[in-house]
Amino acid sequence: MSPPPEEELLPVSAHIKELRTTVIACLSTIGIIFFILLCFYKPLITLLFPEQTLVILSPIEGFTSMLRVAFWGALLISAPIWGYFCYKFFAPALYTQQRGIIIPFLALSFCCVMIGISIAIFAILPLANEYFLLFNSSLGDNLWSLEKYLDYSLLLILATGVAFELGALLFFAIHQGIIKNETLIHYRRHAIVASFILAALLTPPDVLTQILLAIPLCLFYEIGIIYSKIRIN
Repeated sequence: MSPPPEEELLPVSAHIKELRTTVIACLSTIGIIFFILLCFYKPLITLLFPEQTLVILSPIEGFTSMLRVAFWGALLISAPIWGYFCYKFFAPALYTQQRGIIIPFLALSFCCVMIGISIAIFAILPLANEYFLLFNSSLGDNLWSLEKYLDYSLLLILATGVAFELGALLFFAIHQGIIKNETLIHYRRHAIVASFILAALLTPPDVLTQILLAIPLCLFYEIGIIYSKIRIN
Protein backbone atom coordinates (compact mmCIF):
# COMPACT_ATOMS: atom_id res chain seq x y z
CA MET A 1 0.00 0.00 0.00
CA SER A 2 1.60 3.26 -1.11
CA PRO A 3 1.75 6.29 1.21
CA PRO A 4 -0.69 9.15 0.81
CA PRO A 5 0.26 11.60 -1.92
CA GLU A 6 0.74 14.47 0.53
CA GLU A 7 3.58 12.56 2.17
CA GLU A 8 5.45 12.19 -1.13
CA LEU A 9 5.33 15.93 -1.95
CA LEU A 10 7.01 17.20 1.22
CA PRO A 11 10.84 17.17 1.46
CA VAL A 12 12.69 16.18 4.64
CA SER A 13 13.48 19.80 5.51
CA ALA A 14 9.76 20.63 5.47
CA HIS A 15 9.04 17.75 7.86
CA ILE A 16 11.76 18.93 10.25
CA LYS A 17 10.40 22.47 10.18
CA GLU A 18 6.86 21.22 10.76
CA LEU A 19 8.05 19.01 13.63
CA ARG A 20 9.80 21.96 15.28
CA THR A 21 6.66 24.07 14.95
CA THR A 22 4.55 21.28 16.45
CA VAL A 23 6.89 20.76 19.40
CA ILE A 24 6.98 24.51 20.13
CA ALA A 25 3.18 24.73 19.94
CA CYS A 26 2.74 21.75 22.30
CA LEU A 27 5.28 23.02 24.84
CA SER A 28 3.85 26.55 24.69
CA THR A 29 0.33 25.24 25.37
CA ILE A 30 1.49 23.18 28.35
CA GLY A 31 3.61 26.07 29.62
CA ILE A 32 0.78 28.62 29.50
CA ILE A 33 -1.63 26.38 31.43
CA PHE A 34 1.19 25.44 33.82
CA PHE A 35 1.73 29.07 34.83
CA ILE A 36 -2.02 29.67 35.11
CA LEU A 37 -2.37 26.70 37.49
CA LEU A 38 0.69 27.82 39.42
CA CYS A 39 -0.86 31.24 39.97
CA PHE A 40 -4.17 29.73 41.11
CA TYR A 41 -2.86 26.73 43.02
CA LYS A 42 -5.22 26.95 46.02
CA PRO A 43 -8.16 25.18 44.27
CA LEU A 44 -5.76 22.32 43.44
CA ILE A 45 -4.86 22.06 47.12
CA THR A 46 -8.55 21.84 48.00
CA LEU A 47 -9.01 19.00 45.51
CA LEU A 48 -5.95 16.90 46.29
CA PHE A 49 -4.96 17.48 49.89
CA PRO A 50 -6.76 16.05 52.93
CA GLU A 51 -8.22 18.17 55.70
CA GLN A 52 -5.43 16.94 57.95
CA THR A 53 -2.43 19.28 58.15
CA LEU A 54 0.57 18.05 56.17
CA VAL A 55 4.13 18.41 57.46
CA ILE A 56 6.60 20.40 55.34
CA LEU A 57 10.16 19.22 56.02
CA SER A 58 12.19 21.71 53.99
CA PRO A 59 11.91 25.40 52.98
CA ILE A 60 11.28 24.64 49.31
CA GLU A 61 9.17 21.49 49.68
CA GLY A 62 5.89 23.37 49.42
CA PHE A 63 6.95 25.24 46.29
CA THR A 64 8.38 22.20 44.50
CA SER A 65 5.24 20.25 45.35
CA MET A 66 3.10 22.95 43.76
CA LEU A 67 5.33 22.83 40.67
CA ARG A 68 4.66 19.10 40.33
CA VAL A 69 0.91 19.49 40.78
CA ALA A 70 0.79 22.34 38.26
CA PHE A 71 2.86 20.38 35.73
CA TRP A 72 0.70 17.25 35.81
CA GLY A 73 -2.45 19.35 35.83
CA ALA A 74 -1.27 21.33 32.80
CA LEU A 75 -0.30 18.16 30.96
CA LEU A 76 -3.77 16.68 31.45
CA ILE A 77 -5.86 19.80 30.90
CA SER A 78 -4.01 20.76 27.72
CA ALA A 79 -4.14 17.20 26.33
CA PRO A 80 -6.87 17.95 23.73
CA ILE A 81 -4.87 20.92 22.42
CA TRP A 82 -1.42 19.36 22.16
CA GLY A 83 -3.04 16.13 20.98
CA TYR A 84 -4.61 18.06 18.12
CA PHE A 85 -1.24 19.62 17.22
CA CYS A 86 0.30 16.15 17.09
CA TYR A 87 -2.58 14.94 14.95
CA LYS A 88 -2.08 17.80 12.51
CA PHE A 89 1.58 16.83 12.17
CA PHE A 90 0.88 13.15 11.43
CA ALA A 91 -2.33 13.71 9.42
CA PRO A 92 -0.64 14.02 5.97
CA ALA A 93 0.83 10.52 6.42
CA LEU A 94 -2.55 8.96 7.20
CA TYR A 95 -5.22 7.68 4.87
CA THR A 96 -8.68 9.23 4.88
CA GLN A 97 -10.19 6.31 6.81
CA GLN A 98 -7.43 6.52 9.43
CA ARG A 99 -7.93 10.27 9.83
CA GLY A 100 -11.62 9.72 10.48
CA ILE A 101 -10.95 7.51 13.51
CA ILE A 102 -8.09 9.44 15.13
CA ILE A 103 -10.05 12.49 16.37
CA PRO A 104 -12.93 10.45 17.89
CA PHE A 105 -10.40 8.11 19.53
CA LEU A 106 -8.44 11.03 21.02
CA ALA A 107 -11.68 12.55 22.34
CA LEU A 108 -12.76 9.22 23.82
CA SER A 109 -9.33 8.70 25.39
CA PHE A 110 -9.42 12.13 27.01
CA CYS A 111 -12.95 11.55 28.35
CA CYS A 112 -12.03 8.15 29.78
CA VAL A 113 -8.91 9.48 31.47
CA MET A 114 -10.79 12.45 32.95
CA ILE A 115 -13.55 10.17 34.24
CA GLY A 116 -10.93 7.98 35.89
CA ILE A 117 -9.14 10.97 37.41
CA SER A 118 -12.43 12.41 38.70
CA ILE A 119 -13.34 9.11 40.36
CA ALA A 120 -9.87 8.95 41.90
CA ILE A 121 -10.00 12.52 43.26
CA PHE A 122 -13.58 12.62 44.51
CA ALA A 123 -14.13 9.00 45.59
CA ILE A 124 -11.06 6.78 45.85
CA LEU A 125 -8.56 9.26 47.32
CA PRO A 126 -10.79 10.51 50.19
CA LEU A 127 -11.71 6.95 51.15
CA ALA A 128 -8.08 5.86 50.94
CA ASN A 129 -7.02 8.77 53.16
CA GLU A 130 -9.67 7.88 55.72
CA TYR A 131 -8.60 4.23 55.68
CA PHE A 132 -4.91 5.05 56.24
CA LEU A 133 -5.73 7.60 58.96
CA LEU A 134 -7.68 5.00 60.91
CA PHE A 135 -5.12 2.26 60.31
CA ASN A 136 -2.14 4.42 61.26
CA SER A 137 -3.85 5.83 64.35
CA SER A 138 -3.53 2.43 66.03
CA LEU A 139 0.23 2.53 65.42
CA GLY A 140 1.14 6.15 66.11
CA ASP A 141 0.47 9.78 65.26
CA ASN A 142 -0.45 10.67 61.67
CA LEU A 143 2.18 13.17 60.55
CA TRP A 144 2.16 13.03 56.77
CA SER A 145 4.88 14.71 54.78
CA LEU A 146 3.64 16.96 51.96
CA GLU A 147 6.08 15.43 49.46
CA LYS A 148 5.30 11.82 50.43
CA TYR A 149 1.57 12.46 50.34
CA LEU A 150 1.89 14.03 46.90
CA ASP A 151 3.83 11.01 45.62
CA TYR A 152 1.12 8.68 46.89
CA SER A 153 -1.88 10.72 45.67
CA LEU A 154 -0.47 11.48 42.20
CA LEU A 155 0.42 7.81 41.70
CA LEU A 156 -3.11 6.77 42.68
CA ILE A 157 -4.74 9.39 40.42
CA LEU A 158 -2.55 8.70 37.38
CA ALA A 159 -2.87 4.93 37.79
CA THR A 160 -6.66 5.25 37.84
CA GLY A 161 -6.56 7.43 34.73
CA VAL A 162 -4.42 4.85 32.93
CA ALA A 163 -6.80 2.09 34.00
CA PHE A 164 -9.71 3.97 32.43
CA GLU A 165 -7.65 4.55 29.30
CA LEU A 166 -7.84 0.78 28.81
CA GLY A 167 -11.56 1.30 28.17
CA ALA A 168 -10.78 3.65 25.27
CA LEU A 169 -8.28 1.15 23.84
CA LEU A 170 -10.92 -1.57 24.09
CA PHE A 171 -13.43 0.48 22.07
CA PHE A 172 -10.75 1.29 19.51
CA ALA A 173 -9.89 -2.40 19.11
CA ILE A 174 -13.59 -3.27 18.74
CA HIS A 175 -14.17 -0.53 16.19
CA GLN A 176 -11.20 -1.65 14.13
CA GLY A 177 -12.35 -5.28 14.23
CA ILE A 178 -9.30 -6.43 16.20
CA ILE A 179 -11.49 -7.92 18.94
CA LYS A 180 -14.68 -9.76 17.98
CA ASN A 181 -17.97 -9.98 19.87
CA GLU A 182 -17.54 -13.73 20.42
CA THR A 183 -14.14 -13.14 22.00
CA LEU A 184 -15.51 -10.53 24.38
CA ILE A 185 -18.36 -12.79 25.50
CA HIS A 186 -16.05 -15.79 25.89
CA TYR A 187 -13.61 -13.90 28.14
CA ARG A 188 -16.24 -11.95 30.13
CA ARG A 189 -15.56 -13.78 33.39
CA HIS A 190 -11.82 -13.44 32.91
CA ALA A 191 -12.24 -9.70 32.32
CA ILE A 192 -14.27 -9.28 35.54
CA VAL A 193 -11.61 -11.08 37.56
CA ALA A 194 -8.87 -9.07 35.85
CA SER A 195 -10.72 -5.82 36.66
CA PHE A 196 -10.80 -6.63 40.37
CA ILE A 197 -7.16 -7.73 40.35
CA LEU A 198 -6.16 -4.50 38.61
CA ALA A 199 -8.23 -2.49 41.07
CA ALA A 200 -6.58 -4.29 43.99
CA LEU A 201 -3.13 -3.45 42.59
CA LEU A 202 -3.89 0.22 41.95
CA THR A 203 -5.81 1.11 45.11
CA PRO A 204 -5.15 0.90 48.86
CA PRO A 205 -5.95 -2.41 50.57
CA ASP A 206 -9.57 -1.75 51.47
CA VAL A 207 -12.51 -3.34 49.71
CA LEU A 208 -14.58 -0.21 49.08
CA THR A 209 -11.96 1.68 47.02
CA GLN A 210 -11.21 -1.48 45.04
CA ILE A 211 -14.91 -1.87 44.19
CA LEU A 212 -15.15 1.81 43.18
CA LEU A 213 -12.45 1.22 40.55
CA ALA A 214 -13.39 -2.32 39.50
CA ILE A 215 -17.08 -1.63 38.77
CA PRO A 216 -16.46 1.09 36.12
CA LEU A 217 -13.90 -1.17 34.44
CA CYS A 218 -16.46 -3.98 34.29
CA LEU A 219 -19.04 -1.53 32.90
CA PHE A 220 -16.59 -0.51 30.17
CA TYR A 221 -16.28 -4.16 29.20
CA GLU A 222 -20.06 -4.70 29.12
CA ILE A 223 -20.56 -1.55 27.04
CA GLY A 224 -17.85 -2.88 24.73
CA ILE A 225 -19.85 -6.08 24.23
CA ILE A 226 -22.96 -4.04 23.38
CA TYR A 227 -20.99 -1.87 20.96
CA SER A 228 -19.49 -4.92 19.26
CA LYS A 229 -23.02 -6.30 18.69
CA ILE A 230 -24.06 -2.96 17.16
CA ARG A 231 -21.03 -3.07 14.88
CA ILE A 232 -22.03 -6.54 13.67
CA ASN A 233 -25.58 -5.43 12.90
